[in-house]
Amino acid sequence: MATSDAIPSRMPGKWTAYAGLVAALVALIWWRPGFALETAQFVVEGMVHVTPLVVPGVLLAAWITASGASDRVAS
Repeated sequence: MATSDAIPSRMPGKWTAYAGLVAALVALIWWRPGFALETAQFVVEGMVHVTPLVVPGVLLAAWITASGASDRVAS
């Protein structure tokens, strides 16, 4: 018997996390609308700045994995 079988998982599902994020966003918009807009702009700008760095890395990693080169590097 594995330990994971003996101890049941009590982690909430992903929809619980999404609901919590939506509730926090609605509360922020209600409480401080200007701050909510600034926060949204900050998040979008951050994503725009990071995307050119992340996308090529993900594509390169996928290409290396798909071509089998990762097995050669590992050995």
